[in-house]
Amino acid sequence: MTLASLLKPEPQRFGPKSAVLFLSLALTLVVSFLFAPGGHLSVDEGVYHMMARSFSAGGDLHVWNGYEEFPSPELVLPALRVHEGQLIPSYPYLSTLLSAPLYLLVGYKGLYILNAFAFLGVVCLTLLIGRTLFRDADLALNAALILILGTFAWEYSQAAWPHALSMLFVAGALYAAVTALQTADPRKSVALAATAGLVAGFGTGVRLDVIFVLPALLLPFAFVDPWRPRLILATCIAAVPGLGVLAATNYVKCGIASPFPTACRARATRRFFCRTFPLCFWAAWSPRLFGLRPAPRFGQRCFWWP
Repeated sequence: MTLASLLKPEPQRFGPKSAVLFLSLALTLVVSFLFAPGGHLSVDEGVYHMMARSFSAGGDLHVWNGYEEFPSPELVLPALRVHEGQLIPSYPYLSTLLSAPLYLLVGYKGLYILNAFAFLGVVCLTLLIGRTLFRDADLALNAALILILGTFAWEYSQAAWPHALSMLFVAGALYAAVTALQTADPRKSVALAATAGLVAGFGTGVRLDVIFVLPALLLPFAFVDPWRPRLILATCIAAVPGLGVLAATNYVKCGIASPFPTACRARATRRFFCRTFPLCFWAAWSPRLFGLRPAPRFGQRCFWWP
């Protein structure tokens, strides 16, 4: 199933809804290219701007705003901390790496353009996920329109912080997991499950909260009948490389060789993950541990497994 086959102009598929969808996506790019603000609308955008500028200029993971020459508390923004006389951002590395080429081409506006294209990818993946799950092109189109017109997703596409980019990694991981569940070929199914884990692992390098997509990836594999332990194992193992790279960059930045404690507010982040993440996994897996399973009709409707 490809996006082209989903949206090809057949009478039953191309109509007013499709026109609204394409118009919305076109306007997303127009707004980002022509009307993106030239300044920061939040402290977060200022920090991401400094990260992109420092990395594009010299490949640095720290940021510069004059603190090294004139160390003053006023220069330490809320998302920064001081480590060995340098300002270290609390945010992960990957969005800076991905935005660097566009930043070199068009400057600060490149951060907006990256988010706009990421949002287009999210909409396309929403279409594919809806069609794959429910076998209904009209329902998939409705889902994409609700995402654009009925949620805050579009607003996040018009910003310099990478929320839309993190959404793209989440949607990509979900699509790979759904496709793995649908595929009859065992080897291909394992490869797709591993792709889901790989995307989720590296997506954590954009925003840490991407890691919370893992329970959503694993639950269908656990509740399908028969359940798919090989897919669960493949997803978990494939998430390790992305988390390892994140841990390495944290070690370079601030000497913390862990993917989760960020350079800033490390204690609070560690407490958050130590408490919240286990609770999420317990809530997701406790029905399985107690031998509970969803009704067959529920499974057929939501997962369409063979």
